Amino acid sequence: MGMDKRLLTAVLVAGLVSGCKPSGTVQGWGSTASDPARQEMCAIVVAFASNQFQKAQLVAQRLNMKMPYEFTEFYRAAMQGDMQVASQLYAEINLQVGGYEHSTSDRLRSPLLPTLMDTFAARDAADSWDPALIKEFARRIYAVIPSNGVYFGGTDAGRFVITAFQHALGRDDVAIVTQNGLADATYIEYLRQTVAPDHALYIPSMADFQHAFQVYIEDVERRKKEGEPIEEDVKVVDGKISIGGVSGVMRLNGILARMLFWNNTNSHAFCIEESYVIAWMYPYLEPCGIILRLQPAPVTLSPSIIAADSKYWADLKATLGPALPRCPDAQKSFSKCRCAIAGVYEYHGLFAEAERTCRDAIELCPSSDEAHMRLLSLLMKTGRFDDAVHQAESYQRMDPTNERLEGMVEAIKAAQTAACGSTGTAATTAVVPNRVSGRNGP
Repeated sequence: MGMDKRLLTAVLVAGLVSGCKPSGTVQGWGSTASDPARQEMCAIVVAFASNQFQKAQLVAQRLNMKMPYEFTEFYRAAMQGDMQVASQLYAEINLQVGGYEHSTSDRLRSPLLPTLMDTFAARDAADSWDPALIKEFARRIYAVIPSNGVYFGGTDAGRFVITAFQHALGRDDVAIVTQNGLADATYIEYLRQTVAPDHALYIPSMADFQHAFQVYIEDVERRKKEGEPIEEDVKVVDGKISIGGVSGVMRLNGILARMLFWNNTNSHAFCIEESYVIAWMYPYLEPCGIILRLQPAPVTLSPSIIAADSKYWADLKATLGPALPRCPDAQKSFSKCRCAIAGVYEYHGLFAEAERTCRDAIELCPSSDEAHMRLLSLLMKTGRFDDAVHQAESYQRMDPTNERLEGMVEAIKAAQTAACGSTGTAATTAVVPNRVSGRNGP
């Protein structure tokens, strides 16, 4: 009989946590691991590295490929807690891989790569987050995800922190997918070799992948004919389609995410931690705790749903307490989750709720550019130009070096003048859009 996975993890932690020295120093982490909470985080990362190494070996075996020696060396250092060496090795690998679009090494650019990305990013988060806050973030997200659910993790923290804590929190039943990586063929193959068999989940095939490209190209042509501005750079080189820019990649990710959702929604519940907006999801999104549930049918945001959401976040803000302002990464992540919910309220025309939620996001992270910009957009959409000017001026005083704010006040006043000129008076209500036009949505 094989060893129980949790027992195996405990053994690995006991055997490999020698890098987390009892004196309170960890190779490569220095004084950041000088207290018991940091030591616990180090142990979680070391155990996670071991789990990821086993996953990489499994993927290599299933694909009948040899693991690159650089990957083996990286994992050896990570499993020994030597994060300084692991970081150096990862940097060297990353230089050769060059990101999703600019790989210079096909040997390293393989379906094994996501396991390294997850491991390194987990180490990075463990180093920069307050230990109590990172556990609170992970715990609250997992509290929303039903048993055997599928979780779309969009931001770095939403993907990597949640992946790192999965085994530690006993949630191996959850299928974790980042919607931001679906347009990458190697990531899709990684999902086919791990998530698909482990969770009985349908993952888009190569035929689906090619069909998604065709749907995307047809959408680009439609938008051109309708006179919409095309933000992305689409090229055909040697018969291959190349998409440049975040906007285009996220549109393609949205098409593939829709395939994944509709092929699995009868057997799996879906949740999402949003990064970039994926417009088709908005009718199906429901605030649920810290993140959003992606329901199989369009959602009506009832008063009870809104009241429960408001109470949840009031309680959460009180729970986070004074530790939050001392951890910028936590501020950004909690604020981002709240800001995503504001977008759902705005989609449904619930502008008072959207404004309140934006202000919650700003309270959680006063430096959040996204929260401030979303609030400014909302105020302008509802014809409250004077309030928008006041908000922009306040934000500009707080962040005087922010280039995005240059000319913002003048732009708002110009929009106000245009609105007054076209209607005789500034609009007091906003038209609910047919589709959300938020950042980079398809």
